[in-house]
Amino acid sequence: MAKATMTLDPLQIRTVLEGLPGWQVEDRALVRGVPVTEDSRDALVEAIANASADSPAQPEVHLQPDLVVIRVGDPAGTGVTPRDVELAAKIDRVLVGSTRDEGDA
Repeated sequence: MAKATMTLDPLQIRTVLEGLPGWQVEDRALVRGVPVTEDSRDALVEAIANASADSPAQPEVHLQPDLVVIRVGDPAGTGVTPRDVELAAKIDRVLVGSTRDEGDA
């Protein structure tokens, strides 16, 4: 039987959000919108996919005009977990360029 993942309580989530500027909680998931020009969009989506490749949590990426919206959380909406927080932090490192994109060149 798979072990259930603990969800964070509101105080823990508030603390997490202090360390993840730009993220917010919507529908029990971490969500961030990233302004991006159309010519950079594909590279950003690929970098997010590469950053999350080994993670048990997987992001949803939604494309809007001039914006990429990233959602990290259980699609069933069970709540924010430590795995979600780890993935959001990893994506943030990609967004600021401190992690190299290791996709195909």
